This record gives sequence, structure tokens and C-alpha cells, in this order.
Amino acid sequence: MIDVGGDLLDPAPAYFEHPRYSDLGPISNGACGDVRRVHDHQSSSVLAMKITRRCLAPESRTYARFETEIEIMASLRHPCILPTFDHGEFDDGRLWFTMPEIQGRTFAAVLDEMTSIEGHCGYRAA
Repeated sequence: MIDVGGDLLDPAPAYFEHPRYSDLGPISNGACGDVRRVHDHQSSSVLAMKITRRCLAPESRTYARFETEIEIMASLRHPCILPTFDHGEFDDGRLWFTMPEIQGRTFAAVLDEMTSIEGHCGYRAA
């Protein structure tokens, strides 16, 4: 159990090993990687960590795009864009970066809601 602000959280089975972060389980996944909920032992906070898939070869275009995403995300400063806190590479070659975890609806859920509304204010998929 990990104590996060008085809440005891169960660590997930090891998806990765890192001395600063403990894996608390999945948040989401996409084409090139997974987003995991992690506990940051240094700041004693819960963050999101995006990690490339194990099957991505370092010479692949997707791996290169993820490296570019890390660089771009780290350089952006805007109130509507999540900051990155930390990034690196695991011993097995997977890239990762951390960011705040935002609670709420997914973008897909918002789009589904918008396309289900009828009338002049809503959007209907063609």
C-alpha cells in the first residue's frame, strides 16, 4: 500500500520499475503507448505517465514521433496544455514522460455526446 495524502492505494502489478515512481494501474492506451497512473515518491503525488509499447523498435517512425512529442510537450507553456514533469527511458528501451492526471470525461465521450444532440446546437455525424 502507498500512502498518498492519507489515501492508501494498492500498487498495480509491475508494468515498469523505476525508483521514483510506483505503478498504480492503467488510465488509457493508444496506438503507440499506454498511460498509467503513478505515484511519485519524490513529490508524494499521483501523476499520469505515458509509456511507449514494448514492441516499438527504437528505429521506428512511431518511436521517433514519441521522442518528438516529449520534446514538444516539454517546451510548451500554456494554461490549456498539460506540462511535463519528468521523462526518460526504461532499461528495456521504452520511453516515458509524466504529467498531471486530469479527472473527467474523455475527448471521445465529449464527441459522442456532441454527435448525439439533435437540433441547431448539436452536431450530427453525416
